Amino acid sequence: MMKKNRNLQTNRPSKGNALLCALLMVVFIISCSVTITLQYKGIYRRDLRTLHIPEENRMTEAQVLRNYDVLISYLSIGGPKTLQFSDFPMSESGRAHFQEVRRIFLGFAWAALGAFVLLIPMLVFTIRKRAFLWLKYAGIFTMALPFCMGIAFAAAWDQIFILFHRMVFHNEFWLFDPMTDPVIEILPDTFFLHSAVFMMACICGAGALCLLLYLILRKKRGQYHLPS
Repeated sequence: MMKKNRNLQTNRPSKGNALLCALLMVVFIISCSVTITLQYKGIYRRDLRTLHIPEENRMTEAQVLRNYDVLISYLSIGGPKTLQFSDFPMSESGRAHFQEVRRIFLGFAWAALGAFVLLIPMLVFTIRKRAFLWLKYAGIFTMALPFCMGIAFAAAWDQIFILFHRMVFHNEFWLFDPMTDPVIEILPDTFFLHSAVFMMACICGAGALCLLLYLILRKKRGQYHLPS
């Protein structure tokens, strides 16, 4: 029996392969969560009313949503390459900032697609070998990340928000002047906070699903004496 177990272990993927597969899964989960958060408009529609965005800007709800939809389309794969709001003027610095934001969101979208393509053969390989340790690694990391970031958001959201922009953008174009770029008035900081919370929830949920699948598959195999 012991000899058979050793042979099974030697025929199984290494922990290095498990870590690589887990890393690709983490990239996929994070990139997907960012893209889903961008495309999910329920958060903005809720904040539109609770934060009284149309009233604060003397606009109708339809006007605000029309301009928001223009922005989301511009930040998405297949969207227009030029940003032109229907109800807002835009400065050159504002246009340059949105171009940078577009590159970031498109980067996440393509990263999700790339990670998915690379994951397919690795998933087939690990499933055939009945080795599911990568699910454990991916689940732990994706559960830990939202937990740590959630603590940071709760402790100092304003400071984290500013620090994030200073790290990601190498200029100060993100400091909008409402006089030249009034679109910033329909994008309050609270909306970004709610979006960040939603994104962390997506990541955490995917991590929990990875851990749950790992436990189910490990139990189904009934081989607790072997690494999974």
